Amino acid sequence: MLLSILVAGIWLLWPRNVTPPTISEGESRGTKAVPPVTAAMLTGTDGIEVKNRYGTFVLHRVKERWFLDAPVKGPANDRLVAKILARLGGLRFGQVVTSDPSTFKEHLLTEKQAVTLHLKAGGTSQVKLFIGRSRKFTLIRAAHLNDVWNLKGALRQILVKDVRDWVEPQIAPFQLKDIAAVTYFGPRGEKLFAFKKNRDAVYEPVYGQVPKQFYSRNVTASVARLLRLRVRKVNDDRGKRDSYFTKPQGAVELLLADGKKVTFRFGDTVGNLIHIQSSLVDWIPLTHIHSTVGILLGAATDLVSPKILVVDPLTIKGIDGLCRGFAFGLTRKDRGPFTLKPGSMEFHPARSRMQKWQSRVRKGYLRAEKVVGRLAPEVSGISDKSDFLALTLDKGSVTVRFGKRIPAPEGGKVWQYVESTTNPEYTYIVRVERNLEICRNKLDWQLQASDMEDLPAKTMKPVGRPAVSMSSMSTMNPLPGKGGGKSGQGKSVMTGMRP
Repeated sequence: MLLSILVAGIWLLWPRNVTPPTISEGESRGTKAVPPVTAAMLTGTDGIEVKNRYGTFVLHRVKERWFLDAPVKGPANDRLVAKILARLGGLRFGQVVTSDPSTFKEHLLTEKQAVTLHLKAGGTSQVKLFIGRSRKFTLIRAAHLNDVWNLKGALRQILVKDVRDWVEPQIAPFQLKDIAAVTYFGPRGEKLFAFKKNRDAVYEPVYGQVPKQFYSRNVTASVARLLRLRVRKVNDDRGKRDSYFTKPQGAVELLLADGKKVTFRFGDTVGNLIHIQSSLVDWIPLTHIHSTVGILLGAATDLVSPKILVVDPLTIKGIDGLCRGFAFGLTRKDRGPFTLKPGSMEFHPARSRMQKWQSRVRKGYLRAEKVVGRLAPEVSGISDKSDFLALTLDKGSVTVRFGKRIPAPEGGKVWQYVESTTNPEYTYIVRVERNLEICRNKLDWQLQASDMEDLPAKTMKPVGRPAVSMSSMSTMNPLPGKGGGKSGQGKSVMTGMRP
């Protein structure tokens, strides 16, 4: 009886003709709400204005390229802009979650709190968006409407970028094929060297006194490093430009294939950054100091090959060395395996270690970070008692000696002075880890657990299961204490088995 009364009451009190809103319908107060951004709208967008906690950034498009108008002027980060437009074009709007202005502050959708994105086409506003809370879902509304939409995914984060993210990330936005010639200047603006690229894409000297051992790849590497420089900070203090170049280090001028010239002047350092004045922009980009190593070629030694030891392993007849207290000697005949020399400390060089060492000698693994004129022994620490590696070749010999260790400019790394009988007029500054791979001690020469030749699967042949015949089994494992005999030999385990 009570159940019947309850059912009747629910039926009488249940509201009629009420349909809850759904995400697919996206209705707001009986009127169908239209998402504020459409993919079709973005095809005509040629102007963008973003306001975030770092400031206001104004961009415009010319054909396929984007340019920054404020807070600085210059080419913009096309990849970032393309990523933003692609993200907008793929937005999946859910439903209008509220239209109550009193909730805007809570959702970070007021003009002061929100990230503002203003899209324009032909100078006319398309839509101005306020982007609020953004995690797995983002709340967004058009500036002229109160409807707050939720959409899947994060949108706010991609727009919260500083000026260094909005500008073209490359300080020299070119490719190696775009460069026809390069000129190097000293700290006072004096012209030092000039090189022109020939038909084989090899730089040839056209100005300056280059050494006999001129290595054209140093010029190619210098230009490549310049083209890889990235903007790490933007200095727009143009009124005090000269104050950031009180200690100039030099300059590089690129002649492009289209005849244009672009100059980059290297100035003062601040922390781990260095100021670079570019003729492409009126602001000053800063980049990491360590990334500029090898760009400025200001001395003849900068044009010498950094490779210290390049030898065909097949021509090596003997190896002698003193490496971290380990004195050793190896010899061989007719390109056979190396064996210990009389008087050498005892050790057994692993085949895999020898092969790797020979490969590095052949490829010129021992190379310098910097080459300088021959230093005095008290500076380099190189003497007859220094660590060394001497190679006896089919024709002649070469000896490399290792001296003092010094800290590297970028910090956390160590360099070492090295000299070679191949070019005795120079002292090489080499990373220690490179030296350790060439001048090896006993531990480095011998087999390690990680070497492939130490793995049984690589060296041992599979062992087949031994065949056992019935006749052999009859004489196996005799039972002790049966069949007589002091040793208990006699009746086998096969006794009593049925055929």
